[in-house]
Amino acid sequence: MIDGADTELDRTLIESIRDPLTHLVRNAVDHGIEPPAVREAAGKPRTGRLLLRAFHESGQVTIEVQDDGAGIPVEAVRAKAVARGLIDAAAAAVLPDERVLQFIFEPGFSTAAQVTSVSGRGVGMDVVKTNIEAIGGTVDLSSYPGLGTTVRVRVPLTLAIIPALVVRCATERFALPQAAVGELVSLRADGGPRIEGLAGADVIRVRGRLVPVVFLDEFLGLRPTTAARENGTVVLVRVDDHEFGIVVDGTQTGAPSGDPSTPRAAHAVTSMEAASLSTIVVKPIGSLLAQMGIYSGGTVLGDGGVVLILDLRGILRAKDLPPQPRRGDEAVATAVCVTDNYLVCRTIAGRRIAVPVDAVVRLEKFDGQELQAVGGKRLVRRGDLFTPVVDADMLLGTQAAQEDAGSVSLVVLDGRCGGIGIAVRQILDVAAADSILQPSIAAPGVAGTFAIGGIATELLDLVALVPTAGSHS
Repeated sequence: MIDGADTELDRTLIESIRDPLTHLVRNAVDHGIEPPAVREAAGKPRTGRLLLRAFHESGQVTIEVQDDGAGIPVEAVRAKAVARGLIDAAAAAVLPDERVLQFIFEPGFSTAAQVTSVSGRGVGMDVVKTNIEAIGGTVDLSSYPGLGTTVRVRVPLTLAIIPALVVRCATERFALPQAAVGELVSLRADGGPRIEGLAGADVIRVRGRLVPVVFLDEFLGLRPTTAARENGTVVLVRVDDHEFGIVVDGTQTGAPSGDPSTPRAAHAVTSMEAASLSTIVVKPIGSLLAQMGIYSGGTVLGDGGVVLILDLRGILRAKDLPPQPRRGDEAVATAVCVTDNYLVCRTIAGRRIAVPVDAVVRLEKFDGQELQAVGGKRLVRRGDLFTPVVDADMLLGTQAAQEDAGSVSLVVLDGRCGGIGIAVRQILDVAAADSILQPSIAAPGVAGTFAIGGIATELLDLVALVPTAGSHS
Protein backbone atom coordinates (compact mmCIF):
# COMPACT_ATOMS: atom_id res chain seq x y z
CA MET A 1 0.00 0.00 0.00
CA ILE A 2 1.33 3.46 -0.95
CA ASP A 3 0.24 6.72 0.65
CA GLY A 4 1.51 10.14 -0.41
CA ALA A 5 2.57 9.26 -3.95
CA ASP A 6 2.08 12.91 -4.91
CA THR A 7 4.78 14.06 -2.46
CA GLU A 8 7.46 15.85 -4.48
CA LEU A 9 11.19 15.57 -3.92
CA ASP A 10 14.19 16.92 -5.79
CA ARG A 11 15.54 14.48 -8.41
CA THR A 12 19.04 14.45 -6.93
CA LEU A 13 17.63 13.49 -3.53
CA ILE A 14 15.53 10.75 -5.11
CA GLU A 15 18.67 9.22 -6.61
CA SER A 16 20.36 9.31 -3.19
CA ILE A 17 17.57 7.57 -1.31
CA ARG A 18 16.49 5.07 -3.98
CA ASP A 19 18.84 2.26 -2.90
CA PRO A 20 18.27 2.70 0.86
CA LEU A 21 14.49 2.64 0.39
CA THR A 22 14.74 -0.43 -1.81
CA HIS A 23 16.65 -2.21 0.93
CA LEU A 24 14.12 -1.19 3.59
CA VAL A 25 11.24 -2.55 1.52
CA ARG A 26 13.08 -5.82 0.80
CA ASN A 27 14.06 -6.15 4.44
CA ALA A 28 10.45 -5.66 5.61
CA VAL A 29 9.19 -8.32 3.20
CA ASP A 30 11.93 -10.87 3.91
CA HIS A 31 12.59 -10.45 7.64
CA GLY A 32 9.55 -8.56 8.94
CA ILE A 33 6.46 -10.29 7.54
CA GLU A 34 6.02 -13.88 8.72
CA PRO A 35 5.10 -16.86 6.51
CA PRO A 36 1.33 -17.28 5.98
CA ALA A 37 1.06 -20.28 8.32
CA VAL A 38 2.82 -18.42 11.15
CA ARG A 39 0.63 -15.34 10.66
CA GLU A 40 -2.51 -17.46 10.70
CA ALA A 41 -1.44 -19.17 13.92
CA ALA A 42 -0.93 -15.73 15.49
CA GLY A 43 -4.44 -14.63 14.52
CA LYS A 44 -3.32 -12.38 11.68
CA PRO A 45 -4.45 -12.38 8.03
CA ARG A 46 -2.40 -14.76 5.93
CA THR A 47 -1.41 -11.90 3.65
CA GLY A 48 1.05 -9.43 5.14
CA ARG A 49 0.65 -5.66 4.86
CA LEU A 50 3.41 -3.28 3.82
CA LEU A 51 2.78 0.48 3.88
CA LEU A 52 5.03 2.97 2.11
CA ARG A 53 4.05 6.50 3.17
CA ALA A 54 5.55 9.88 2.27
CA PHE A 55 4.56 13.34 3.48
CA HIS A 56 5.91 16.82 4.16
CA GLU A 57 6.61 17.66 7.78
CA SER A 58 8.47 20.57 9.40
CA GLY A 59 10.36 21.48 6.25
CA GLN A 60 11.31 17.85 5.63
CA VAL A 61 10.02 14.93 3.64
CA THR A 62 9.30 11.93 5.88
CA ILE A 63 9.16 8.49 4.29
CA GLU A 64 7.83 5.59 6.36
CA VAL A 65 8.22 1.90 5.60
CA GLN A 66 5.82 0.03 7.88
CA ASP A 67 5.03 -3.69 8.05
CA ASP A 68 2.64 -5.68 10.23
CA GLY A 69 5.08 -8.52 10.84
CA ALA A 70 6.53 -10.01 14.00
CA GLY A 71 8.62 -6.99 14.92
CA ILE A 72 12.31 -6.92 15.75
CA PRO A 73 13.35 -9.43 18.45
CA VAL A 74 14.76 -7.01 21.00
CA GLU A 75 16.32 -9.70 23.18
CA ALA A 76 18.05 -11.22 20.15
CA VAL A 77 19.49 -7.81 19.31
CA ARG A 78 20.58 -7.35 22.92
CA ALA A 79 22.31 -10.74 22.96
CA LYS A 80 24.01 -10.13 19.60
CA ALA A 81 25.29 -6.74 20.77
CA VAL A 82 26.85 -8.36 23.84
CA ALA A 83 28.33 -11.18 21.77
CA ARG A 84 29.94 -8.71 19.39
CA GLY A 85 31.40 -6.69 22.26
CA LEU A 86 29.41 -3.56 21.50
CA ILE A 87 28.24 -3.39 25.12
CA ASP A 88 28.83 -5.39 28.27
CA ALA A 89 26.16 -7.72 29.61
CA ALA A 90 25.43 -5.69 32.75
CA ALA A 91 24.83 -2.47 30.81
CA ALA A 92 22.82 -4.27 28.13
CA ALA A 93 20.48 -5.76 30.75
CA VAL A 94 19.24 -2.32 31.87
CA LEU A 95 19.37 -0.61 28.47
CA PRO A 96 15.88 0.52 27.28
CA ASP A 97 14.46 -1.39 24.33
CA GLU A 98 14.44 1.65 22.07
CA ARG A 99 18.17 2.14 22.68
CA VAL A 100 18.85 -1.55 22.07
CA LEU A 101 17.25 -1.27 18.64
CA GLN A 102 19.88 1.29 17.64
CA PHE A 103 22.44 -1.51 17.43
CA ILE A 104 20.67 -2.50 14.20
CA PHE A 105 22.56 0.35 12.54
CA GLU A 106 26.00 -0.99 13.53
CA PRO A 107 28.15 -2.19 10.56
CA GLY A 108 27.58 -5.85 9.77
CA PHE A 109 24.94 -6.26 12.48
CA SER A 110 22.20 -8.78 11.70
CA THR A 111 20.00 -11.18 13.62
CA ALA A 112 18.82 -13.05 10.51
CA ALA A 113 19.34 -16.80 10.63
CA GLN A 114 20.38 -16.86 6.99
CA VAL A 115 21.08 -14.50 4.12
CA THR A 116 18.54 -14.62 1.28
CA SER A 117 18.45 -13.30 -2.25
CA VAL A 118 15.67 -10.89 -1.30
CA SER A 119 17.36 -8.81 1.40
CA GLY A 120 20.91 -10.13 1.79
CA ARG A 121 22.92 -8.28 -0.83
CA GLY A 122 25.77 -7.00 1.31
CA VAL A 123 23.78 -3.87 2.20
CA GLY A 124 22.96 -3.55 5.87
CA MET A 125 21.08 -0.97 7.91
CA ASP A 126 24.40 0.77 8.57
CA VAL A 127 24.71 1.53 4.85
CA VAL A 128 21.13 2.78 4.78
CA LYS A 129 21.84 5.14 7.66
CA THR A 130 25.16 6.30 6.18
CA ASN A 131 23.59 7.12 2.80
CA ILE A 132 20.69 9.01 4.36
CA GLU A 133 22.91 10.98 6.74
CA ALA A 134 25.19 11.89 3.82
CA ILE A 135 22.41 14.11 2.45
CA GLY A 136 21.59 15.55 5.87
CA GLY A 137 18.75 13.16 6.67
CA THR A 138 18.00 10.93 9.64
CA VAL A 139 16.77 7.35 10.12
CA ASP A 140 14.97 5.95 13.14
CA LEU A 141 12.81 2.94 13.81
CA SER A 142 10.22 1.68 16.22
CA SER A 143 9.15 -1.92 16.66
CA TYR A 144 6.30 -3.57 18.54
CA PRO A 145 6.53 -7.32 19.24
CA GLY A 146 3.94 -9.15 17.23
CA LEU A 147 2.62 -5.94 15.64
CA GLY A 148 5.32 -4.86 13.22
CA THR A 149 8.12 -2.40 12.57
CA THR A 150 8.20 1.15 11.24
CA VAL A 151 11.32 2.75 9.77
CA ARG A 152 11.20 6.52 9.25
CA VAL A 153 13.53 8.32 6.87
CA ARG A 154 13.56 12.11 7.07
CA VAL A 155 15.15 14.11 4.27
CA PRO A 156 15.64 17.87 4.70
CA LEU A 157 14.53 20.32 2.02
CA THR A 158 16.28 23.59 1.33
CA LEU A 159 13.11 24.89 -0.35
CA ALA A 160 9.67 23.38 -0.06
CA ILE A 161 6.07 24.48 -0.44
CA ILE A 162 3.86 22.92 2.22
CA PRO A 163 0.38 23.52 3.68
CA ALA A 164 0.63 24.92 7.18
CA LEU A 165 -1.55 26.10 10.02
CA VAL A 166 -0.65 29.65 11.06
CA VAL A 167 -1.51 30.29 14.70
CA ARG A 168 -1.51 33.45 16.76
CA CYS A 169 -0.01 33.65 20.23
CA ALA A 170 0.21 36.94 22.11
CA THR A 171 1.36 39.40 19.41
CA GLU A 172 3.24 36.82 17.34
CA ARG A 173 2.32 34.31 14.63
CA PHE A 174 3.80 30.85 14.11
CA ALA A 175 3.34 28.09 11.55
CA LEU A 176 2.76 24.39 12.16
CA PRO A 177 2.98 21.81 9.33
CA GLN A 178 -0.57 20.81 8.51
CA ALA A 179 0.44 17.14 8.14
CA ALA A 180 0.99 16.97 11.92
CA VAL A 181 -2.24 18.78 12.89
CA GLY A 182 -5.14 16.60 13.95
CA GLU A 183 -7.84 19.03 15.08
CA LEU A 184 -8.58 22.29 16.87
CA VAL A 185 -10.35 22.30 20.22
CA SER A 186 -11.82 25.52 21.59
CA LEU A 187 -11.63 25.82 25.37
CA ARG A 188 -14.79 26.85 27.18
CA ALA A 189 -15.43 27.70 30.79
CA ASP A 190 -19.10 26.67 30.60
CA GLY A 191 -18.59 22.94 31.02
CA GLY A 192 -16.94 22.32 27.64
CA PRO A 193 -13.35 21.22 26.97
CA ARG A 194 -10.92 22.61 29.52
CA ILE A 195 -7.37 22.23 30.71
CA GLU A 196 -6.95 19.96 33.72
CA GLY A 197 -4.01 19.46 36.02
CA LEU A 198 -2.68 15.99 36.73
CA ALA A 199 0.59 15.34 38.53
CA GLY A 200 1.65 18.93 38.00
CA ALA A 201 1.22 18.60 34.23
CA ASP A 202 -1.41 20.21 32.03
CA VAL A 203 -3.69 17.86 30.10
CA ILE A 204 -6.91 18.01 28.11
CA ARG A 205 -9.46 15.22 27.89
CA VAL A 206 -10.29 14.36 24.28
CA ARG A 207 -12.85 11.62 23.71
CA GLY A 208 -11.95 9.77 26.87
CA ARG A 209 -8.17 10.03 26.67
CA LEU A 210 -5.81 12.49 28.34
CA VAL A 211 -3.51 14.47 26.06
CA PRO A 212 -0.66 16.61 27.46
CA VAL A 213 -0.69 20.26 26.44
CA VAL A 214 1.94 22.98 26.11
CA PHE A 215 1.08 26.66 26.58
CA LEU A 216 2.96 28.22 23.68
CA ASP A 217 3.16 31.69 25.23
CA GLU A 218 4.64 30.30 28.43
CA PHE A 219 7.00 27.95 26.55
CA LEU A 220 8.38 30.78 24.40
CA GLY A 221 8.31 33.40 27.16
CA LEU A 222 5.95 35.70 25.27
CA ARG A 223 3.98 36.68 28.38
CA PRO A 224 4.99 37.01 32.04
CA THR A 225 2.29 34.45 32.92
CA THR A 226 0.49 31.75 30.98
CA ALA A 227 -2.77 32.39 29.15
CA ALA A 228 -6.05 31.92 30.98
CA ARG A 229 -7.12 28.29 31.10
CA GLU A 230 -10.75 29.16 30.46
CA ASN A 231 -10.13 30.39 26.92
CA GLY A 232 -7.92 29.73 23.97
CA THR A 233 -7.60 27.13 21.25
CA VAL A 234 -5.76 23.82 21.58
CA VAL A 235 -4.10 22.57 18.40
CA LEU A 236 -3.82 18.80 18.70
CA VAL A 237 -0.74 17.53 16.86
CA ARG A 238 0.77 14.09 16.43
CA VAL A 239 4.45 13.41 15.77
CA ASP A 240 5.49 9.77 15.42
CA ASP A 241 4.15 8.07 18.58
CA HIS A 242 3.52 11.32 20.42
CA GLU A 243 0.31 13.30 20.62
CA PHE A 244 0.04 16.61 22.44
CA GLY A 245 -1.77 19.92 22.30
CA ILE A 246 -0.41 23.42 21.75
CA VAL A 247 -2.48 26.16 23.41
CA VAL A 248 -2.73 29.37 21.39
CA ASP A 249 -5.04 32.38 21.48
CA GLY A 250 -8.64 31.44 20.76
CA THR A 251 -12.25 31.51 21.80
CA GLN A 252 -13.28 34.32 24.11
CA THR A 253 -16.75 34.99 25.54
CA GLY A 254 -18.54 38.30 25.06
CA ALA A 255 -18.91 40.69 22.15
CA PRO A 256 -16.01 42.73 20.77
CA SER A 257 -15.62 46.07 22.43
CA GLY A 258 -15.51 49.24 20.39
CA ASP A 259 -13.34 50.94 22.96
CA PRO A 260 -9.70 50.82 21.74
CA SER A 261 -8.52 50.96 25.35
CA THR A 262 -10.21 47.64 26.11
CA PRO A 263 -7.54 44.93 26.51
CA ARG A 264 -7.34 42.43 23.68
CA ALA A 265 -8.13 39.61 26.10
CA ALA A 266 -11.58 41.09 26.55
CA HIS A 267 -12.32 40.98 22.81
CA ALA A 268 -14.09 38.09 21.12
CA VAL A 269 -11.56 35.95 19.27
CA THR A 270 -12.68 32.95 17.29
CA SER A 271 -10.71 29.79 16.53
CA MET A 272 -10.36 30.82 12.90
CA GLU A 273 -8.86 34.15 13.98
CA ALA A 274 -6.43 32.28 16.17
CA ALA A 275 -5.46 29.80 13.45
CA SER A 276 -5.75 29.79 9.67
CA LEU A 277 -4.58 27.52 6.86
CA SER A 278 -1.96 28.79 4.41
CA THR A 279 0.43 27.45 1.83
CA ILE A 280 3.92 28.57 2.77
CA VAL A 281 7.39 28.47 1.26
CA VAL A 282 9.83 27.03 3.78
CA LYS A 283 13.10 28.91 4.03
CA PRO A 284 16.15 28.10 6.18
CA ILE A 285 16.79 30.12 9.33
CA GLY A 286 20.00 31.49 10.78
CA SER A 287 22.27 29.46 13.03
CA LEU A 288 21.32 31.42 16.15
CA LEU A 289 17.69 30.33 15.81
CA ALA A 290 18.47 26.86 14.46
CA GLN A 291 20.56 25.90 17.47
CA MET A 292 17.57 26.50 19.76
CA GLY A 293 16.07 23.32 18.35
CA ILE A 294 12.45 24.53 18.40
CA TYR A 295 12.25 26.14 14.94
CA SER A 296 12.61 24.24 11.67
CA GLY A 297 12.48 27.19 9.30
CA GLY A 298 10.76 30.43 8.47
CA THR A 299 8.42 31.88 5.88
CA VAL A 300 7.02 35.19 4.66
CA LEU A 301 3.25 35.45 4.51
CA GLY A 302 1.22 37.32 1.91
CA ASP A 303 0.93 40.39 4.16
CA GLY A 304 4.71 40.59 4.43
CA GLY A 305 4.90 39.24 7.95
CA VAL A 306 7.77 36.93 8.87
CA VAL A 307 6.64 33.74 10.60
CA LEU A 308 8.76 31.05 12.24
CA ILE A 309 7.87 27.39 11.70
CA LEU A 310 7.70 25.42 14.94
CA ASP A 311 9.74 22.21 15.15
CA LEU A 312 7.33 19.89 16.92
CA ARG A 313 10.03 17.33 17.66
CA GLY A 314 12.10 20.04 19.27
CA ILE A 315 9.16 20.95 21.51
CA LEU A 316 8.79 17.27 22.43
CA ARG A 317 12.43 17.06 23.42
CA ALA A 318 12.31 20.32 25.37
CA LYS A 319 9.15 19.37 27.29
CA ASP A 320 10.05 15.67 27.60
CA LEU A 321 6.49 14.59 26.82
CA PRO A 322 5.70 10.85 27.08
CA PRO A 323 4.85 8.87 23.94
CA GLN A 324 1.24 7.89 23.31
CA PRO A 325 0.49 4.25 22.48
CA ARG A 326 -0.66 3.26 19.03
CA ARG A 327 -4.38 2.74 18.70
CA GLY A 328 -5.53 -0.80 18.14
CA ASP A 329 -5.51 -4.05 20.05
CA GLU A 330 -2.21 -3.57 21.85
CA ALA A 331 -1.85 -5.04 25.31
CA VAL A 332 -2.84 -2.87 28.25
CA ALA A 333 0.76 -3.06 29.42
CA THR A 334 1.90 -1.15 26.34
CA ALA A 335 -0.89 1.35 26.79
CA VAL A 336 -0.33 2.25 30.41
CA CYS A 337 3.35 1.73 31.15
CA VAL A 338 4.89 4.23 28.74
CA THR A 339 5.55 6.79 31.45
CA ASP A 340 8.32 7.94 33.75
CA ASN A 341 5.95 9.22 36.45
CA TYR A 342 3.93 7.21 38.92
CA LEU A 343 1.17 7.96 41.39
CA VAL A 344 2.30 6.65 44.78
CA CYS A 345 -0.40 5.57 47.25
CA ARG A 346 -0.70 3.78 50.57
CA THR A 347 -3.32 1.08 50.95
CA ILE A 348 -5.45 0.55 54.04
CA ALA A 349 -3.19 -2.34 55.04
CA GLY A 350 -0.16 -0.06 54.74
CA ARG A 351 1.30 -1.35 51.46
CA ARG A 352 3.04 1.26 49.31
CA ILE A 353 1.91 0.94 45.69
CA ALA A 354 2.42 2.83 42.43
CA VAL A 355 0.18 3.33 39.39
CA PRO A 356 1.41 4.78 36.05
CA VAL A 357 0.15 8.36 35.78
CA ASP A 358 -0.84 7.71 32.15
CA ALA A 359 -3.48 5.26 33.37
CA VAL A 360 -5.07 7.71 35.84
CA VAL A 361 -8.06 9.81 34.81
CA ARG A 362 -8.90 11.55 38.09
CA LEU A 363 -8.16 11.58 41.79
CA GLU A 364 -11.31 11.99 43.87
CA LYS A 365 -12.59 11.68 47.42
CA PHE A 366 -15.96 10.32 48.43
CA ASP A 367 -17.71 9.91 51.71
CA GLY A 368 -17.84 6.26 52.67
CA GLN A 369 -21.64 6.45 52.76
CA GLU A 370 -21.74 7.30 49.05
CA LEU A 371 -20.53 3.81 48.13
CA GLN A 372 -23.40 1.56 47.05
CA ALA A 373 -23.49 -2.23 46.96
CA VAL A 374 -25.10 -3.72 43.85
CA GLY A 375 -24.81 -7.35 42.75
CA GLY A 376 -21.88 -8.06 45.02
CA LYS A 377 -19.99 -5.02 43.75
CA ARG A 378 -19.35 -1.60 45.19
CA LEU A 379 -20.22 1.40 43.04
CA VAL A 380 -19.97 5.15 43.34
CA ARG A 381 -21.90 7.61 41.22
CA ARG A 382 -19.77 10.03 39.20
CA GLY A 383 -21.95 12.31 37.10
CA ASP A 384 -24.49 10.26 35.15
CA LEU A 385 -22.60 6.98 35.43
CA PHE A 386 -21.54 4.54 38.13
CA THR A 387 -17.89 3.62 38.59
CA PRO A 388 -16.95 0.22 40.06
CA VAL A 389 -14.87 0.62 43.20
CA VAL A 390 -12.34 -1.99 44.33
CA ASP A 391 -10.05 -1.93 47.33
CA ALA A 392 -6.36 -1.96 46.51
CA ASP A 393 -5.72 -4.48 49.28
CA MET A 394 -8.31 -6.88 47.90
CA LEU A 395 -6.75 -6.61 44.45
CA LEU A 396 -3.43 -7.52 46.01
CA GLY A 397 -4.88 -10.40 48.01
CA THR A 398 -4.31 -8.67 51.33
CA GLN A 399 -7.00 -8.90 53.98
CA ALA A 400 -7.52 -5.55 55.61
CA ALA A 401 -10.26 -4.13 57.79
CA GLN A 402 -12.45 -1.73 55.82
CA GLU A 403 -12.80 1.82 57.02
CA ASP A 404 -16.50 2.38 57.61
CA ALA A 405 -16.29 6.09 58.35
CA GLY A 406 -14.59 9.00 56.73
CA SER A 407 -13.71 9.73 53.14
CA VAL A 408 -12.45 7.31 50.50
CA SER A 409 -9.55 8.30 48.26
CA LEU A 410 -10.27 7.01 44.78
CA VAL A 411 -7.80 6.55 41.92
CA VAL A 412 -9.98 6.44 38.79
CA LEU A 413 -8.35 4.58 35.88
CA ASP A 414 -9.10 5.25 32.24
CA GLY A 415 -11.10 3.06 29.87
CA ARG A 416 -8.09 1.01 28.80
CA CYS A 417 -7.86 -0.19 32.38
CA GLY A 418 -11.54 -0.96 32.78
CA GLY A 419 -12.59 2.48 34.03
CA ILE A 420 -12.52 1.27 37.63
CA GLY A 421 -11.76 3.23 40.78
CA ILE A 422 -9.14 1.88 43.17
CA ALA A 423 -9.77 2.79 46.81
CA VAL A 424 -6.67 3.60 48.88
CA ARG A 425 -6.02 5.09 52.29
CA GLN A 426 -3.77 7.93 51.17
CA ILE A 427 -2.34 9.43 47.99
CA LEU A 428 1.28 10.20 48.78
CA ASP A 429 3.05 11.69 45.79
CA VAL A 430 3.70 11.72 42.07
CA ALA A 431 7.31 10.96 41.27
CA ALA A 432 9.68 9.14 38.95
CA ALA A 433 11.26 5.81 39.78
CA ASP A 434 14.76 5.89 41.26
CA SER A 435 15.68 2.42 40.02
CA ILE A 436 14.76 -0.12 37.39
CA LEU A 437 11.77 -2.36 37.91
CA GLN A 438 12.64 -5.77 39.37
CA PRO A 439 9.99 -8.23 38.18
CA SER A 440 11.49 -10.95 40.39
CA ILE A 441 10.27 -9.09 43.50
CA ALA A 442 6.59 -9.54 42.75
CA ALA A 443 3.38 -10.80 44.34
CA PRO A 444 -0.22 -11.37 43.27
CA GLY A 445 -1.33 -8.24 41.44
CA VAL A 446 2.19 -6.75 41.50
CA ALA A 447 4.32 -6.45 38.34
CA GLY A 448 7.50 -5.84 40.28
CA THR A 449 9.23 -3.56 42.75
CA PHE A 450 11.32 -0.44 42.31
CA ALA A 451 12.45 2.53 44.39
CA ILE A 452 10.52 5.80 44.42
CA GLY A 453 11.92 8.47 46.71
CA GLY A 454 14.39 5.87 47.98
CA ILE A 455 11.58 3.64 49.31
CA ALA A 456 10.64 0.24 47.91
CA THR A 457 7.33 0.56 46.06
CA GLU A 458 5.17 -2.10 44.41
CA LEU A 459 3.96 -1.44 40.85
CA LEU A 460 0.37 -2.57 40.28
CA ASP A 461 0.07 -5.09 37.45
CA LEU A 462 -2.84 -3.50 35.62
CA VAL A 463 -2.78 -6.16 32.92
CA ALA A 464 -3.54 -8.85 35.51
CA LEU A 465 -5.87 -6.74 37.64
CA VAL A 466 -8.19 -5.25 35.05
CA PRO A 467 -9.82 -8.45 33.70
CA THR A 468 -10.80 -9.56 37.19
CA ALA A 469 -11.39 -6.20 38.84
CA GLY A 470 -15.12 -6.36 38.39
CA SER A 471 -15.33 -9.56 40.43
CA HIS A 472 -14.05 -7.98 43.64
CA SER A 473 -16.55 -6.71 46.12
